[in-house]
Amino acid sequence: MQSMKEYALKYQKLGFSVIPISSTNKRPLIEFADKPALTAADIETVWNNYPNANIALKTTNFFVIDIDRHGKVDGFESLKKWQ
Repeated sequence: MQSMKEYALKYQKLGFSVIPISSTNKRPLIEFADKPALTAADIETVWNNYPNANIALKTTNFFVIDIDRHGKVDGFESLKKWQ
């Protein structure tokens, strides 16, 4: 199984802006707003310092729809009704 650092490096190579986030609360581990995307060397350094970091991607060139289910509220059903 590949490490999160290896996945982060692959995403970076594909042109995505990688953001390391906490594995417990999904909060960024670095400041990234108004900063250039991490380089491969930056990713190596960050994941060496935070080996358990998860990965987020900066969504400046695409958008994301996050669908959740919370109790009786089903995001998939809400999405079906969205116009």
